[in-house]
This record gives sequence, structure tokens and C-alpha cells, in this order.
Amino acid sequence: MRKEPNKTGRQVQFLNDNELKTPSYTDKMRIKIDSPIGRRQYSKRFGAIEPIFGNIKVNKGMKKFTFRG
Repeated sequence: MRKEPNKTGRQVQFLNDNELKTPSYTDKMRIKIDSPIGRRQYSKRFGAIEPIFGNIKVNKGMKKFTFRG
């Protein structure tokens, strides 16, 4: 991504009450992605990884993947 993102991002709300529960893995990942470093790293994924899976799905007709080999 060569251009600076012009959107402000999404709003995320977190409860500060420690007695309710510890943050889940999804919440931890959301915090990582919403950080400035995380946004920069995640934006690189769209240029490197996502087109490969799109090519496999569309051109080769493979809609499902197995976890074997």
C-alpha cells in the first residue's frame, strides 16, 4: 500500500472491569490490528497473501481447502 490510509478506522469499545473476564484471543488480536504498527503490518497482507488465495479460488475452482499437506 503506497498511499496513507485516509479513514480514521473503526471504533472499538472495551470494558475495564477485570472481574468480568480476561480478554479473549479475538479481543487481543483486535487490539493488535488497531495499533499503528498492526495496521501497517496487516495492510501488507492484502498485497502479498490475499491475491494468491483469490487466484486459487477463482481460476482453479478450488473453493475449499483441507488442512492436509
